[in-house]
Amino acid sequence: MPDKDYNLADMLEASRKADLPEDRRKADLSESERDRIHQKLDELRDMIRDHIEDEKQIAPALNELIALWRASKIIAVFIAGAAALISTTWAAVVWIKEHVRL
Repeated sequence: MPDKDYNLADMLEASRKADLPEDRRKADLSESERDRIHQKLDELRDMIRDHIEDEKQIAPALNELIALWRASKIIAVFIAGAAALISTTWAAVVWIKEHVRL
């Protein structure tokens, strides 16, 4: 995966700190609602962090799998070419046996 110019975990932490002004939050939401929302946001942030860590572990294996898949496409082209060459050669041999008297 290409390296990014930003760190997603830092962005998530900054978004958590970028809340509404204190007086507006108190007017809009009750304490329990704010706690519930913050708990959900913390859970989401933890899930995203876990996902990022999993991605870091899986990325090398996935890149290797992609490389093998690309190589298999190249091998398939060579096998198809070889099969065409062999079948053409065999057809020529059979034709020569049938039509040329030695």
